[in-house]
Amino acid sequence: MGKYPATAGFFVSVAGKDIMDIQDAAPFGFVPHRLNVPGVQKLSNFSYNILFVFKHNIRLHAVYVPHIETYREKNGIQLMTYCNEGDPNAKVILLYDKKKKRWHGEKFFLNERTGIADGSEWKMFFIHLTLLGCDRREKMSFYASEGNDTGHPGKKLPN
Repeated sequence: MGKYPATAGFFVSVAGKDIMDIQDAAPFGFVPHRLNVPGVQKLSNFSYNILFVFKHNIRLHAVYVPHIETYREKNGIQLMTYCNEGDPNAKVILLYDKKKKRWHGEKFFLNERTGIADGSEWKMFFIHLTLLGCDRREKMSFYASEGNDTGHPGKKLPN
């Protein structure tokens, strides 16, 4: 995993290149809520969802949702896949190492790895994961705030 030691607080790579320079990242990182399913404690090391924005236009975003049927656990490693709710070609595979108390995430588009993040603290891990942003090829949704005259799907722009 790159040139940074496993003991580092975080690690981020985009398309196979290690990045520590914020210029290469999306402008915002997001911290999701934990996935709390009553009676299923094992899922609490995973997030409710994952939000990414497109670095060239923050109104474009993609929400990735967990596919609970992909959950696996072996030798203290928990794994689950998240998919872009609007594009099945875009996914994130999250791992949690219970022994090391460390998360690892890999983002893919068309089975090509587009970025990875690694970290030992929930908030910082997810900030660094979501700083990977949307891949320009994946389907994204457009956010238009109320009262905005942008071209939100289904709304016509005023003359």
